[in-house]
Amino acid sequence: MRLSRLTDPRFRDLLITLSKEKLPLRVGFKLKGIIKTVNEEHAKYDELRLEAIKRYAKLKLDGELELDENSGAIFESQENMNGFISELNDLVSLELTNIGSVSISELGDNLSLTTEDLLVLDGVITE
Repeated sequence: MRLSRLTDPRFRDLLITLSKEKLPLRVGFKLKGIIKTVNEEHAKYDELRLEAIKRYAKLKLDGELELDENSGAIFESQENMNGFISELNDLVSLELTNIGSVSISELGDNLSLTTEDLLVLDGVITE
């Protein structure tokens, strides 16, 4: 599974929603482990993304980011913005192998997941 999947807010929200369903204990245990790993990987992503923003964006004299009226980082040049985008794209294309998965059959019959939900959770929910 690519890191980009973990950066989709729907992914983590759906995992948490799924963990609140009435599931067999074994599946609940697996989901708790998956959620913990997802949160750890997402935290590393956020930390590195912020480091990259600070490397490419405009900083104030105190070293803090200079932000626009929408609280977004300001890039001094298109070259800096392109550098940031390139590094971020490289990062989110990283393939993660430590997330874990649960099969649809393990989840049981009483779930309220849509096809779209299953697509968002693809890789964690398997056949």
